Amino acid sequence: MSQAIRAVCFGIPRRRSAARTVASLLAAALLASCSLELGKDKAATPKAPLFVVVSKADIYEAPDRFSRSLDSLRYGVKVQEEETGGKALPEGWVAVLLEDGRRGYAKRSMFADATVMVVLDELAKSVQDIPVQAMGHAKVATFLRLAPGRDGQTLEKLPRGTTFEMFERAATLRTAKGAVDGEDGPPESAVKEIWYKVRLEDGRVGYCYTSNVEFDPPVALSEYTRQRRTVAWQVLRSVPMGDLGSVNEYVVAYASIGEDFGADFNRIEVYTWDGGRYQTPFAKSGVRGLLPLRVETQGADIFITWDEPTTTPSSVTRRRFHFPFPYKELGPSSRVERVIGLH
Repeated sequence: MSQAIRAVCFGIPRRRSAARTVASLLAAALLASCSLELGKDKAATPKAPLFVVVSKADIYEAPDRFSRSLDSLRYGVKVQEEETGGKALPEGWVAVLLEDGRRGYAKRSMFADATVMVVLDELAKSVQDIPVQAMGHAKVATFLRLAPGRDGQTLEKLPRGTTFEMFERAATLRTAKGAVDGEDGPPESAVKEIWYKVRLEDGRVGYCYTSNVEFDPPVALSEYTRQRRTVAWQVLRSVPMGDLGSVNEYVVAYASIGEDFGADFNRIEVYTWDGGRYQTPFAKSGVRGLLPLRVETQGADIFITWDEPTTTPSSVTRRRFHFPFPYKELGPSSRVERVIGLH
């Protein structure tokens, strides 16, 4: 405490003049006011909120997975990052304030800011008007990414067995480094990798590497799909079977194993029910089909449509086939604007 302030508060004899004492008091009051205002501004600027981007985020009483669990938050729940008052946290941990006022700790990798949530929202909207092309599961633990490719931001490592719906197929190029100049070995080359856009049960949409997932075609068609590269399938119609319920008829898209033909599938087969088993009344090879495979119903007529690439990168050819009999292509095929990227 300054001598001037002590003089006022405790009656200590003053050696300074009255003018100097008042000036000192005003200066002290001004500094105190500035300190309060600075503290007020700092408190009024909290950190941006965080959002859960994994299927389940565990919140702990302390920054330790062996401490008491406070809660498990689902995808999309918002929390507020808390200041720690200078206290250092273990690497990868964050202090959070829950919406009900509780405070806890969690792994930072389970959260992202609003910019990531915007991307996730856009991905979810991108599949709203696309019929589910296939259903499957992760045959090994695999990463869910925001974009196709190994550089795509990782959201979560999905455990083996995670189920999903598939909507699109995307290809990326990865540089495979070969031998350096002057040494034996293959030169540097680009390797094509395939990714699927998938939607999980909790609504998240992202990309998974094709080698880590497996599709689950309808069990009724296992006689046909077994040991084949099944890419997509759609229900054409349901055939009533009286007391036995109904049986679905399908169109299925296949791709030749080990062949790169610059598209998503190269064969279409239709499976109809004859009352006792499935038969294949229509099949077409040599196509260069692009997902999505669609089925459109107009009265008693059913149409199967898909796109095929053209020499123009911003357009595709849309092909349309009639089902049931007569099974024929309706032409001429139309040119549609669509950017397809690498396939």
